Amino acid sequence: MKAKTSYRLKMGFRGAVGTAGTLLCCLTMLTEAMAQGNQAVSFNDLLNGIKKSEKKLLNLRVDGKCLFLEWAAGKQDWQYNGESDVTAWYIGVPGSKVRVDIHKKIFPWVNGAAGFSQRSGTTAYNGRVGQHLTIEGGPADKQPFKLLEGQITADRPTVVEFASGWEFSLYGCQDQMKVRMSDYLEKSLELVKKQYVVQSSVNPVRFNDTDCIELVVQVTSPRGGSQKETWCFDPSRGYAILGYAILFNEETTARQQVTVEKLAEPVPGVYYPVKATSLTKDASGQPKSKTIYETSAVVANDPNFSDDTFTIKWPAGTVVNDKISGTSFTVGGAEQGIRDQVQRVKAALKHPLSPQPKRAGGYWYPAKWAAAIVVAAGLVTLFLWFTLKRRQK
Repeated sequence: MKAKTSYRLKMGFRGAVGTAGTLLCCLTMLTEAMAQGNQAVSFNDLLNGIKKSEKKLLNLRVDGKCLFLEWAAGKQDWQYNGESDVTAWYIGVPGSKVRVDIHKKIFPWVNGAAGFSQRSGTTAYNGRVGQHLTIEGGPADKQPFKLLEGQITADRPTVVEFASGWEFSLYGCQDQMKVRMSDYLEKSLELVKKQYVVQSSVNPVRFNDTDCIELVVQVTSPRGGSQKETWCFDPSRGYAILGYAILFNEETTARQQVTVEKLAEPVPGVYYPVKATSLTKDASGQPKSKTIYETSAVVANDPNFSDDTFTIKWPAGTVVNDKISGTSFTVGGAEQGIRDQVQRVKAALKHPLSPQPKRAGGYWYPAKWAAAIVVAAGLVTLFLWFTLKRRQK
């Protein structure tokens, strides 16, 4: 009996020691983890992490929708203010090639025939020229009618489409400035420092139950007035943006606040927002507008991604206003036919065929004869077209 008691005592003592050792080990590991999670993060560490993540995105396709809401102060509730359904393509560099197909967009029609209007179309930039095509439009409560209006510009069109989620992502959050986030932090702020006072801080924080890195940047003008930006990045998921807020002139309530509620990883190392909310407020802190974004599909780094995607093929019948040349034409119309004919004449004169070998009776140049015939045909076509125009007048 004593032996059994002694054995139990020994086992109890050993068990207690073992349990205490296990608890001590867990406590040590937890302390180390907390220390690592709360350790100071430098600005350069954050910048380098963002740079590495930005380079992982080569191309992107997004199918997304967003709902626009407006705050009704009288009803103290959110009211419907439009919606958008799009497919968008990017090459991963802000301010560069882009295409956004708007399948349907509904927005308030100020002084219009109805409360809301609708339209569909495409906006694209291929790195050389910008294109915009409006396909359909009209009152939102009726069947849309064909418009087929096109425009060509020398500059990249302004593309702000929250339904793609691009502005909520690490890769496109500075698209309007045409720079990457890393360039904004490293170069743009350096330029700002020449005229304004710039203060920044980097700290580990908890945001929506997630460990992240908070970057605070405040720009103050010597004449008064300031802007404060707060960004939250998730280093465990490619420094994806979890949220950001913008305040003006020492305000305590953010004018604009974005919260990314869900991320997707379409390919390893690329994290893209699939659900986000953007909230704006007025100077008094009252709600103003809300945008709710959600995507149904995200495809990144597609090896079959074609550069032709960024050039719009005008549908037949589209009336295109070319702001570069200052002319207008109808696709498939008489003017378009003349333009094509002139282009063929220019191409024939610029790149003639090689002359054939010498034959009896002198040299034979079929290329020159062919070019002469094409030129003559072009001149005759132009003459007939101008004669027809004069008769119509």
